[in-house]
Amino acid sequence: MQDLFFNPIGTLGEEQFYKGAVILLALNFFLWPLWYLGTAIGMTAGFLSLCTIFPWFCLFAKRLRAAGYSPWAFLMLWGSFITATTILIFFTTALRLGARANADPDLMARMEAIQTMDRDNPDNELVLSVYSVMGDVIIIPSAIIFFLVGISIVRVFNKTLSTRS
Repeated sequence: MQDLFFNPIGTLGEEQFYKGAVILLALNFFLWPLWYLGTAIGMTAGFLSLCTIFPWFCLFAKRLRAAGYSPWAFLMLWGSFITATTILIFFTTALRLGARANADPDLMARMEAIQTMDRDNPDNELVLSVYSVMGDVIIIPSAIIFFLVGISIVRVFNKTLSTRS
């Protein structure tokens, strides 16, 4: 397991790559909801999630190498993942927060108050109360989006590459 995730040297076949990817995706999927347990735990989970970038690189580097490509092509795949998830999370947040604000006049009033707030003397409590709702609205959908986009990229990538013998 250590060699799979922490050593970028070598090659991987389709099945090994897929199994490693599912492990990393599942780990990240279960780290996201830890934000519900508190800010400190959520920040720790966020840090751990960021720490999986190197294991992802190792996994992709070996699979790319097995197909005869440069391991640094991972950066293009990583960029695709970040772009797709950011766009989907942005729209999901907007839709879910909008629906919640329409159903909660108090939340709508707080969101409108933020728009007209004095930027030099902000009401931090007001801003944090809205950000708290945003967090509640988006944590689980973000975990699902990351998992679905990640598994899609992994499956398409893995199936389009042919391993050189």
